[in-house]
Amino acid sequence: MSKICKLMDEEIIGSPEFPTYSSVWTREGFLAAEKRLLDEKNDLFDDLTKQIKEHPDVDKLLRGMLFEGIQRTYNPQNDTYRLGRMYGFFDKQGTEVCVANRIFQTVFYNYYLDQESLSDELSGNVQNLKARFAKTGHLDMNLVLTTFHDDYEAVGLGSDSKFIEVNGRKIFLLYLRRIINGTGHYYVEAVIGDNRRTDVIVDYRGEQFVIELKIEHGPKYTAAGEKQLIGYLNHYRLDKGWMLTFSFNKRKKTGSRKFMLEGKTIVEFVV
Repeated sequence: MSKICKLMDEEIIGSPEFPTYSSVWTREGFLAAEKRLLDEKNDLFDDLTKQIKEHPDVDKLLRGMLFEGIQRTYNPQNDTYRLGRMYGFFDKQGTEVCVANRIFQTVFYNYYLDQESLSDELSGNVQNLKARFAKTGHLDMNLVLTTFHDDYEAVGLGSDSKFIEVNGRKIFLLYLRRIINGTGHYYVEAVIGDNRRTDVIVDYRGEQFVIELKIEHGPKYTAAGEKQLIGYLNHYRLDKGWMLTFSFNKRKKTGSRKFMLEGKTIVEFVV
């Protein structure tokens, strides 16, 4: 927190976007400082990734928590949990193991995503989208998800349901990160005890977007996901949200639909 305040007070202030103290000491100024912190190389972040490399069990648990939604009940006698907590990776949320804080979580996501690559087909369209958004200054989330849907179907990623169940959110985050990298910032809100649903919150030039990623598991599960999304939209005071549903039903209807729910506009894409 002290480093974020230092960035706001000494580096963010005076920039074209934040020329005065009254403009920098705002939510937008805080997010700009957070993004700068995450983009810089520092000893703390270097040490975090160093410890991951040196402790395979911690590395395996982190990967499962971030990309598969795997949750574990905290047990102080478990060497992996105890080691991760000693290094500041883990904390407790109720009885569950969780990543210690949102900034560390993003550091870990970026570290793992940097080791992955998109297929050539996906990468080409990502670069086209990034160039388009750089010109307009506005992130069109509907276009992002439309293009992801079309590319996903064209490349045939959904043919292996087990692969997508494990890697679906990783593929989307890789896609999204390539588009917003350098301008926007994202973080992930995972549902404790639920490895099939997570929410991605994107900040892009002062605008916020909430996208729920979920695996299709019937009407009851869908209703729970919609309720969660509405909760986030209310929390962030947004009128519109998005859902990206990975469905392995042979009779599924891929594509998009728009509907109203509790006064909010929801756009769902099914792949």
